[in-house]
Amino acid sequence: MKNKEIVMLSRVEMNDIRVRLNNRTLSDSDIKVVGSILLTYLWLHEQLDTAKLTMRRLKNMLGFKTEKKPVSKESIPPSASDATNPDDSETGDTGKTNSKKK
Repeated sequence: MKNKEIVMLSRVEMNDIRVRLNNRTLSDSDIKVVGSILLTYLWLHEQLDTAKLTMRRLKNMLGFKTEKKPVSKESIPPSASDATNPDDSETGDTGKTNSKKK
């Protein structure tokens, strides 16, 4: 499939074509759309069958984007140095010992 033609159809349009196909009342434009879809299907099947198509390439072709969520400050757990002991808050003791070498 050398000429890649992207066919954009809504669910309603696709269903309408399917109904016309079942009733054998396809218009010329319907026939063109169905032909493009069949060519795309054959090309995709061939690519998958010969292992020429990777998931990354398929996602790029179909327009999928990664959905990475930004990290918020609420999702980061506080570090041990930020935590305070409620018993030490009254005396001002931080729990650290001051050792001097003699």
